Amino acid sequence: LKGERPDQHRLAENLIEVRPQYSGVLRYHLGKGSSERIYPEIFEAQEIFSFTESLVDELSGGGYFIEEQNSSVLWVVKNGKVKYKNILPSQHEGHHHLANWARVMR
Repeated sequence: LKGERPDQHRLAENLIEVRPQYSGVLRYHLGKGSSERIYPEIFEAQEIFSFTESLVDELSGGGYFIEEQNSSVLWVVKNGKVKYKNILPSQHEGHHHLANWARVMR
C-alpha cells in the first residue's frame, strides 16, 4: 500500500518493511520458451501498482493500455513513454470512480 496506514487500521504493532513494489507486464513467447518484461522502467518511475487485480491491453496502433485498478489510474504507454494518464472523476467531491476492468473500444 502506498503511504502509511492510519493507527486505527494497523494490522500489527511490529510492521515488516518491504522495498517498493510495482506491477508489470510480462509477455511470454511460448514458441521460443522465453519471456520479456514490458517497460519495467515506466512502472517503477511512475509507481504503477495494484495490490489486487488490474489489466493490460496491447493496442492495435502499438503501445499498451494499463488499468491500475485500485487507484483507477488509466495509462497508455508507447515507445517507452507515458502517452496518457488519467483518473476517472466522480460526481462526489474527493472521490474517483473504480475503473474495474476498463476496456479500449475499437
